[in-house]
Amino acid sequence: MVLTKREIQILRCIANGDKDIAIAQKCNTSMGTVKNQVHTIMEKIGIHSRSELMFQVLKEYHKGRPCIYKDITCQEGWCTECMIPLDTGEDDKAQIKNTINMLEVSLNRSMSIINELKSSIMWKWETLKHG
Repeated sequence: MVLTKREIQILRCIANGDKDIAIAQKCNTSMGTVKNQVHTIMEKIGIHSRSELMFQVLKEYHKGRPCIYKDITCQEGWCTECMIPLDTGEDDKAQIKNTINMLEVSLNRSMSIINELKSSIMWKWETLKHG
């Protein structure tokens, strides 16, 4: 499988999260042409959806690069811990890490509340069922 320069350019745009209209503008072509080229790329790679294509592009991009959140090197080519650009400044990295930590705390609290509600509902259901 060999990709053309244009197909590689489109993949880079996809990796940046660009939509078809932005890709068309960057590549100086029409949205229809971009859609056709994306379809051709997916056929060449053997992928059936745009989300799967995005996953594979990011996986290949991240392979062997350091994960700045967990201070490890991504061996499998996909890092579920971060997708922070490698050229992010140190102050921004610290702020991003802090935000991620706050989100994790918030998520844990939310899960705790959900589990409490679930237990309460199950208890009430059992009480009504047998009562």
